[in-house]
Amino acid sequence: MQEFEALIQLRLELLREAGDIKGDSDTTNLAEATRKYLGEKMPSGEFLAWVAEVDSQIIATSGLVFFQRPPYNGNLSGL
Repeated sequence: MQEFEALIQLRLELLREAGDIKGDSDTTNLAEATRKYLGEKMPSGEFLAWVAEVDSQIIATSGLVFFQRPPYNGNLSGL
């Protein structure tokens, strides 16, 4: 579970760096929404995460979201 919380904190740091979180804004609701999203999407395989560790501490992460569009000529499955 510690790894899961690290993903949430790194996500909040990314949003802060990108300017989506201003100053000392309360991030409680955003953290909880992120926790819920990851809790649903990771077990289903709709979101995959990779982490980089140094001395057993997660220092960076990347993620991939799978979603389905309506089929089109170049991609009949929509995936």
